[in-house]
Amino acid sequence: MRKQRELIVIDPGVRVPGQESFNLIARMCGLTASYHLPALGGMGTLLQLDNEATPAGVVVLGSMASVNDHTGWQRQLERWLEEHAKPDLPMLGICYGHQLFAAMHGSTVTNRGFKAVGFRDVELCEDKRLKIDAQRLSIFVSHKEIVESVPRDFESFARSQEVSIEGLRHKDLPLWTLQAHVDATELFCKGSGYSGLNPGQLEGGQSLLRQFLSIIT
Repeated sequence: MRKQRELIVIDPGVRVPGQESFNLIARMCGLTASYHLPALGGMGTLLQLDNEATPAGVVVLGSMASVNDHTGWQRQLERWLEEHAKPDLPMLGICYGHQLFAAMHGSTVTNRGFKAVGFRDVELCEDKRLKIDAQRLSIFVSHKEIVESVPRDFESFARSQEVSIEGLRHKDLPLWTLQAHVDATELFCKGSGYSGLNPGQLEGGQSLLRQFLSIIT
């Protein structure tokens, strides 16, 4: 029997599952999407998935965990991502996912001592693989830690006045990372302590998420 192709959404949340982000991604994606909680539920569903489906893309969401914790589930997740990194499998890391991929490839991730919450203007370079032009987008952020350097085999493709490395892309693999929450929803913003959201304010970030999903459908 031929395996079904699925978008794999990995939620590394350690307190509250980020189901709102998953629901947004699942609505945007033209494929079946599966949801995995390695910190709260273990790696079982991801390991079982390898026998049941063919990953068509991978998205790693945000988390209150730190990549510097080096817990058991984090090491297991890193191994899974390393084993599945292929030229035909697009991957996207968001916030914690951005930091995780950077740390896996040798970058230092540090805690700034305060949490940034709100909207930030992010400058994006042209990316032919993502089919986006150079542009500036206002995107929601909620994070304490930042990536300090560009890892080997990566290049920076997004920056802001506040954070010099807002986004990374692998030079050979279809792998992108973003510090800002392109997966943010109204409920996500409220849960992060942000109120006063204006109509359409999330569209910039979500348009970038939609571009990534378009290359795997």
